[in-house]
Amino acid sequence: MKKISERVHDCYCRAKKLWFIMRLTFVVFLLGIMSLSASSSYSQETRLSLDLSSAGISEVLKSIENKSEFVFIYEDEILDLDKKVSLKVKGATIDRILIRSF
Repeated sequence: MKKISERVHDCYCRAKKLWFIMRLTFVVFLLGIMSLSASSSYSQETRLSLDLSSAGISEVLKSIENKSEFVFIYEDEILDLDKKVSLKVKGATIDRILIRSF
């Protein structure tokens, strides 16, 4: 009888320890998620000025690469690189420049 009560007590202690570990893990997980915050990144803050007339898309992309830390990777078959665009932007974000280019 004594062995059975010791086993029950041992199982209870293990379950209690496991429950504590699970609660601690959950709290640490919640604190980690709460500490995450959306901050503006380089791509959202970078502003460029371009003045191009009758330039091809490849020239636009190369001038963006030269004035920033961006690198564009694209397939020639997908993009119409011969399309001529005229851009005159001052202090525009990269996404606005690309939207106006395409």
